[in-house]
Amino acid sequence: MVRASLHRRKFVKLLDEPRPRPYRDLAFLVRREGSDSRWVLCYALLSSVKISQKLDYASRALVHLARKHDGESVVRTDSIAQSEAIPSSFLAQILHELKRCGLATSRRGKTGGWRLTKSPSQITLLEVVEALEPDSLGAQTEPSGESGATVSQTFLAASNASRQVLAKATLEKLAANAEPMYFI
Repeated sequence: MVRASLHRRKFVKLLDEPRPRPYRDLAFLVRREGSDSRWVLCYALLSSVKISQKLDYASRALVHLARKHDGESVVRTDSIAQSEAIPSSFLAQILHELKRCGLATSRRGKTGGWRLTKSPSQITLLEVVEALEPDSLGAQTEPSGESGATVSQTFLAASNASRQVLAKATLEKLAANAEPMYFI
């Protein structure tokens, strides 16, 4: 019980710190669940969420394309790689996979480059995650043992909360937040 209350204090401290909005939403959705065992599990889930390098680079590249989106013009691969600090060889592989998934399209030639297939307001991060790593949000556990059902329900609640946050995060919103600030 001491360990659970220790984690609870850390989790409450985690909630009080200023965080990007999606993380706060996830934390409050999980906080409403209640019991001490869920506090410990939810703290562990929030502190150990791992995003693959591929998914991170793909999301950053798509947000960059969303910032430059006007429906017609294309963005060169080297421009994306330089501004987003992504290795160009890995970026080329990721962009081709995004093209295969239907999220981006390319134009060949001297004036070629990449652009989004749909409006940035129509593409969510959930679509990106499901296109590139469909198994990453499916936290399935075996509900065996005395506490297996409770643990399974908690992981399912965290997975559903993650899906809700990602479904609300469109490329348009992310691009608006990612615009660089210029000071005079």
